[in-house]
Amino acid sequence: MIILPPKDVSYLDDILLENNLLKVLPAYIYAALPPEDLMLYGHFNGIYCFPTIELAEWLLERINIASTIEIGAGHGALARYLKIPATDSKCQERPDVKAYYISTGQPLTEYPEDIIALDAVDAIKKYRPETVIGCWVTHKYKETEHDRGGNIYGIDEEFILKNVKQYIVVGNENVHGNKKILKIKHKEYQFSWLYSRATNPRKNIIYVWNL
Repeated sequence: MIILPPKDVSYLDDILLENNLLKVLPAYIYAALPPEDLMLYGHFNGIYCFPTIELAEWLLERINIASTIEIGAGHGALARYLKIPATDSKCQERPDVKAYYISTGQPLTEYPEDIIALDAVDAIKKYRPETVIGCWVTHKYKETEHDRGGNIYGIDEEFILKNVKQYIVVGNENVHGNKKILKIKHKEYQFSWLYSRATNPRKNIIYVWNL
């Protein structure tokens, strides 16, 4: 774990936001920013993944936007850019989750108005998509698989793989490398244009399951 010294990084608002919403920007913008400032900004604002135009264009080559949704969309920047439904369980609005985040000093994600309040299972049942995209999504915690970690409000990824044709996860090996579904045949991609608040950005990765 890296502990960063306190620093005012609010100057990034002018670069990263438009109408108080996170923008999808070309990778060179992020490349010019101090990595520690990006990490702090992500922490202070409940942002985990900073979507780039390069990521969006890469995805557009692989999806049918008419049959694609994003789950765990959070700030919704990527889905907004792709013009696909942005869904999220909005679990950080739950009183118990709020209390936990506050007790651990973690800022909460503020969900924009266009984020659709559906967990992954309900979103798939509603939209019946061919492809599901998840950025920085946490799998559901199971007592029988305690060492894998996860979150009790996490995503039932086994359900996703049984009900879609393609599942794409944008994440980080250090953070998401314990997913049980990684045992199932999939492809992995690493690119210089993947940006996140991860302490080891070299481990940023895209996992793709084609079913």
